[in-house]
Amino acid sequence: GGHARFLGAIRAAAVRAFKLEVAHVGLGSDEAKLARFDVAVETISGSSRVAVMPGSKKVTVTLIADRRSRRLLGANLFGEEGAVLRANTLAVGIQHGLTVDDMQQWDLAYSPPFTPLWDPILIAANALQKKMFKK
Repeated sequence: GGHARFLGAIRAAAVRAFKLEVAHVGLGSDEAKLARFDVAVETISGSSRVAVMPGSKKVTVTLIADRRSRRLLGANLFGEEGAVLRANTLAVGIQHGLTVDDMQQWDLAYSPPFTPLWDPILIAANALQKKMFKK
């Protein structure tokens, strides 16, 4: 029973190539431009967990957003650890139409063995927000 609402599907894909996790969710920048969005893109690299923790790996995050609505449209992530799970987090944000500004309010788990204080997706959102204000 009840009245469930289907939010639609977004493209979400992930693969492992040797030790590297690669993930993509939502639209790519070229697709977003073809769909006539005013595209803003930002790429950063951060740590999968607190940098001084054993096993910390680099994670690269690219966020794609629309300048007019400030809505998150897509993301690409890669790294040896944590790229796919971060992509899942971003997929929820995309599916719910969240903006880069909304992402500034995300309160993500912090625990040095697992995650850094400033998660790479938050660092990317902050950098993208600054870029969007400059234009």
